[in-house]
Amino acid sequence: MSVLIGELSTRVVVALLIVLNLSLGTRQKMTARAGVDALAKIAVPQARVVALPVEAPERAQQAGQP
Repeated sequence: MSVLIGELSTRVVVALLIVLNLSLGTRQKMTARAGVDALAKIAVPQARVVALPVEAPERAQQAGQP
């Protein structure tokens, strides 16, 4: 709108606010990414294997099962 009425000061202020918003957003994104990367470095993947007991075939035959 300021372009249509020719207010130079308004255009400058809007442009500065856009640049400020862009720079702050980029900085915040980079900081968040660094935090995620730091957490990924200290995270240790762990897995627990749970195995069900399995009878040996000779024990099953002794119990009378085919």
